[in-house]
Amino acid sequence: MSLSVPPFCVQELLQELSLWSKHSGYTKEQLQSLLGKLSFVTACVKPGRIFMARLLNNLRSFPTSRSSRQISDDMRADISWWSSFLPLFKGVSLIKASSCDFSDLHFATDASLTGAGAICLDECFHFQFFPDILTCASHISSLELYTIVVAVQFWAPKLRHRIKPLSLSSILALQKTISFSAAYGSCGFPPPSLISSSRLVTSQESTMF
Repeated sequence: MSLSVPPFCVQELLQELSLWSKHSGYTKEQLQSLLGKLSFVTACVKPGRIFMARLLNNLRSFPTSRSSRQISDDMRADISWWSSFLPLFKGVSLIKASSCDFSDLHFATDASLTGAGAICLDECFHFQFFPDILTCASHISSLELYTIVVAVQFWAPKLRHRIKPLSLSSILALQKTISFSAAYGSCGFPPPSLISSSRLVTSQESTMF
């Protein structure tokens, strides 16, 4: 079984994103229109919801006394992600079978406002966030996403060939997420690859969680 987005809807969204990339400001109605189209797509591509969060935050904080607002760098980053992802998205996402069993994987991550940790099979690690990460992160979800990317990269050999039931759209979304996480290095958000093994406090499975 699968979920699909009509091709004309994808094209309409790409055209609107192109207009946003050329503008310096926006109105509340324009942002509502963009979020409406994105919501329709994310019903099919659930990982894309991550890149709607900051747009939604801007809608919630839109001043009632103003008719327009400047497009922030965070908004441009999310718009850029969607502009890069949608041409790769074929409009179809597979619905995972309910019988998929991940009980033997034993993989989990968690983050707080000061540090993060993860567990995979019989190993775990934890680390403190760089000060620049805490300054750059606008929400706890950013820190949680960053922790997931660090864990996936750190344990890539263990995870390889174990997570099979992933749809193409989810894989593409994860790939774009990792590349955008790496790009955050330009604003003080260090790429996951810069968190070396020496910075991660690793151990066999313990009472970390």
